[in-house]
Parts: sequence; structure tokens; C-alpha cells
Amino acid sequence: MHKLLLCLVLALATTPAAQAETRSVPLVVSDQQGQPVDGLGLDDVALVENGTARVLRSLRRDERPIDVLLLVDTSEDLRSSLRLSLLDALDAFLKALPPGTRYALWKTGERPTRILDLADDQGAASNALRRLFPQGGNTMLDALVEATREFKRVEGRRSVVVAVSGTSIEFSSRARQQVVEQARPNADTFYFLQIDEGSADAEMRAAYGHVFSELARCSGGLHETTLTSMGARKPLLAIAADLQNRYLLTYDAEPGAKPGKLEVQVARPNTRVRLALPKEPCR
Repeated sequence: MHKLLLCLVLALATTPAAQAETRSVPLVVSDQQGQPVDGLGLDDVALVENGTARVLRSLRRDERPIDVLLLVDTSEDLRSSLRLSLLDALDAFLKALPPGTRYALWKTGERPTRILDLADDQGAASNALRRLFPQGGNTMLDALVEATREFKRVEGRRSVVVAVSGTSIEFSSRARQQVVEQARPNADTFYFLQIDEGSADAEMRAAYGHVFSELARCSGGLHETTLTSMGARKPLLAIAADLQNRYLLTYDAEPGAKPGKLEVQVARPNTRVRLALPKEPCR
């Protein structure tokens, strides 16, 4: 018996401890004005998973260049808004994106239509915006599938969809869940600005809200709203800041355990932090 116990003790003593599992989470860190936080390091950050503080391994800026697919609602309902305020807000958004960004542009009035192929000329993107003309009803939901299907992911670059839509009557042929399922695999992150202007009924408004909120939630993006197009500039610049201020935080997780509830704190005054973690599955 003593010999058996001794063998068990020796076996336990020589069994290697389970190695910590390394995981990474995306963060967005900025000051109160949405600007980058200079000199941010591991000593400034704490991460808690299911109430337990985790050992942090690295924190680095996500400096991969960005490919942006911009979808713009050009339906008749936004005729006055498009020219008076929305185009200027969209132009400010393009100019706020970092150097090296590539731009593609589609419109959604009447039918989804490509306006600009993916290129790194910000001036060409701005000029293409100025040529947009309101026409017909909205086809944003179809555009989310058709445009993203042609939006090829490139290794080493971030693929981002930014959709700006009013709540016009929808003429798309796809159901809202079909749009979510078909569009989600085609880009890394989805951002939406929903403008509460247009003649859509409550059911159509619910379809817009479902598609936009689900694609943003599943991809770690944002779903912003504004009552009128006159308020579009601020949320669009917030989206640009979210893209610029991304970090990747690597930490030691409990071996074999499923990812738990994560909380992140940054020990800097007047600093905002957002866990940009995709929340699958889409519903």
C-alpha cells in the first residue's frame, strides 16, 4: 500500500502542469474626443475574465491598412438631406481615415450599383460621392449582400463595411435574416449609421434595425443612429475613430475553458475603452 501511494505521489509530481492558453481580444481605446492615447502599454491595462484577473502578454496597435466598402442610401426620401448635409459628413469621414486606406463606393437607390472600385485615391472617393443622385426607393439590404460578395478580403488588410441608410421604403428582395447570414462572412467588421428619415412603416424599420444591429454585434462593429442627416457627421467621425484606435490584447486564459465574460479597464484619466469582440452567432 505504501509503495502504491509513493508511486502515485511520484507520478503527480512529475506530471507537467497544464499550459496556459493564449487568447487575444480586440480593443478600441481613445480619449474623450476620440483621439489616440499616446504611449499606452501593458501597465495601463487590466483584464478580468469571469471575475479573475488574467496575466497579460502583449498589447499592440492594429496597424493593418483598411479596405472600406461604403454603402450610401440614395433613395428619393433622402433627396434634400443628401445634398444639404449628408455628403459633407461622408466626405469628412473619408478624410478621417488613416493613410493607406482603400475605398470602394456603392449606392442603394433604386438598385444596388457600384460607383467606385476599390482604390487608394481618397480624392477620387470624395469626387464619386459628389456625383451621387437620389433615385427610387432604398435597396440597402440587397446591397449588403451583393456589394460585400464582391468585396474580397486581402491578407494583411482589414475589410470594413460602412453603411449609411435612412429608413426609406425597402425594395430589397431578401429577408432580413437571409441578409445577415449572407453578408456576415464577406467582411471583418460592419458599421452602420441609421438615419431616422424616410417613409418606411414600423415593420420595415424593424427590418433595418435587426440587420444593422446584428451585423454590427456579430462583427464587433457599431450601429449608430441619428434623428436627422444633419446629425450624421458626429457618428461618422466616431466610426472613423473606432477604426483608427484599435488594439490587440493578448492574455493567458484558463486551459480548456470556454471564453468567459471579459472586462477591461485602462488606468488613464479621461480614457474610453470598448471590447470590440465579435459576438457570434448572428441571429
